[in-house]
This record gives sequence, structure tokens and C-alpha cells, in this order.
Amino acid sequence: MVYSIGQVAKLFGVSVESIVYYEKEGLIHLKKNPNNGYRQFTIEDIILLSDILFYRNVDISIKQIARIQKGMDMEGISSLINGKITEITNKISKYNTLLTKLENWATLHNEDGINLVGKFDIREMPVAIKPIADIDEFETDIIKFMDDLHDNKEMIYYLFYAFSCNISNEEENQGLHRYVVLDSGVGQNLPFQFKLCDYEEEYCEKSLYSVVKYTDNTQEMLKPLVDYADKNGIALTGKIYGRLCIVNYEKGEYTEYYRVYAEIK
Repeated sequence: MVYSIGQVAKLFGVSVESIVYYEKEGLIHLKKNPNNGYRQFTIEDIILLSDILFYRNVDISIKQIARIQKGMDMEGISSLINGKITEITNKISKYNTLLTKLENWATLHNEDGINLVGKFDIREMPVAIKPIADIDEFETDIIKFMDDLHDNKEMIYYLFYAFSCNISNEEENQGLHRYVVLDSGVGQNLPFQFKLCDYEEEYCEKSLYSVVKYTDNTQEMLKPLVDYADKNGIALTGKIYGRLCIVNYEKGEYTEYYRVYAEIK
């Protein structure tokens, strides 16, 4: 008994085009009806097609299927299976890491970002690593980090602009200093291992937290935070730390929002 290509396509839930493609690739050889030229499937052809579809279902390539059909031995098939398992395992690991990064970004943008603009919270400031050299130069910091991270490119994910100042400082802009850090706070459930002698940790156990739009006027930028602390009897040490949270290009304007941590006594 023979079956038409349409019947077989319906049986397996695949398109006629897919079957024709496998035929063109030499994976299946169909006879044609001498009267009308239509392809015909015998039961042997159907069994062979089911094998091909099984291989494709576990992501075996056309080239590899052809090698199997040409007489790949059992050791070769075992090696092929193990190689595919390793490949898929690596992909799963990669996409799990990517998912974690996206979830962290969502937290950074939403819960720790736009949802806290103009609002306040008491929280720990996550560890960040910054260059010891007190140089107010983004380019210097970035180049140094990039050079030191040459063998650990994944750590570039943690690279963020930052600033610090002291509200007790009477200098212009309260001695605000801008620099670059590796911020562990943006990488929950991800490895954070990076220590060199030219770097130091930036951390405070308890801080008043908010999110502010960055401006060149430090006092104006931090006033809501300071006022909230005064109103609620929260004693601050004066040290303020800011880490980039959101970059916005809305209406063609480049705007930065920072997570701000005011250290509590």
C-alpha cells in the first residue's frame, strides 16, 4: 500500500515543503506514480521519515542525519548524543544567566528605579569596587577597568557610573566626585568576584535610599533626601553615594537617574 505526500504530511503534522526539503537533501528517496508523477510513500518510507523527524526534533542537523544514514557506528552516535547534550547544557546555562540579568535589569529599572523617584527607603548599600586613585576622570577609570577586566569580560556587566559627596562639605557642589564602579547591587544571583590591590570597596550598612535625576546642582539634586532625613529625625553622617540607575533618551534628551544612598549614623 502506498500513501500520498499530503497524507503523510498530515500524519506527522509537518508541511509538504518540509518533506520535499528532506528529499532534496538526500535523506529520503521517494518513488513517483508513473501516471501522474506524484510522490508515493511506502511503509518503509514512512518509517524512515519518522526517524528523520525524531532526529530533527532533538536538534540534529541535516548534515549529521546524513552521516548517521551513511553508516555511523554506535560509538559515533554516542559521541553525537553526548556532544548535543553538552551543547544544549551550555545554551541553557547561557540563557539562564541572560534571564537573571534581565530580571536584575527589571528590578534596577522598576522596583529600585522609577518606583523610588521622590520616595525614600532605609536599606543597605551594596558593595561596589572603585579605583583607589582619587581622579575625577571617567575615561581614566573606564580604561583601567577595561584593561583589568581583559580576562573576565563578564564583569563588565557591573560597570556603572557613580558619584560621592558630603553634604557637610562647604566646597562647590559639596565636593562631588564622579567616577566608575563595579556595582554588585545590579547582579543578584550572579557571581561577583573581583579584587585587585589598586581598588577598594565602597559600602555602608545602613543608608537612606532614593532615586534622583542627576543635575549639576548637587544641593538642589539632594535637597529632597536631606529634607526627608531632617523631617523624620534620621541622623546622617553626611556621606552620600550615587550609582547610575536609569538612562533615558526621551524626547531626544539624555537624562541620568541615580540610586542615592545617604549613610546613616
